[in-house]
Amino acid sequence: MSELLEGNAMAQAGRRQRFSEALQRLCLITVEDAGMSDADVDNYIGDAQSAQDYQQAAIAYADDYDLDVVGRGWFGI
Repeated sequence: MSELLEGNAMAQAGRRQRFSEALQRLCLITVEDAGMSDADVDNYIGDAQSAQDYQQAAIAYADDYDLDVVGRGWFGI
């Protein structure tokens, strides 16, 4: 049971890190800067799998909070 919980915690940490990296690339902030809880991150990433999914989640977050997105309008963002 504890191994399952550890695995879930590691998976959550990895997903949180991937979302944070997408936010950092696109909005120049991290999830820590934004004060996001794991539940907040989950609300944005849903079942994200690919780098593009995480990018879209970061853009959705930026849109919700009226943040600038690096390169918006330049590369189909």
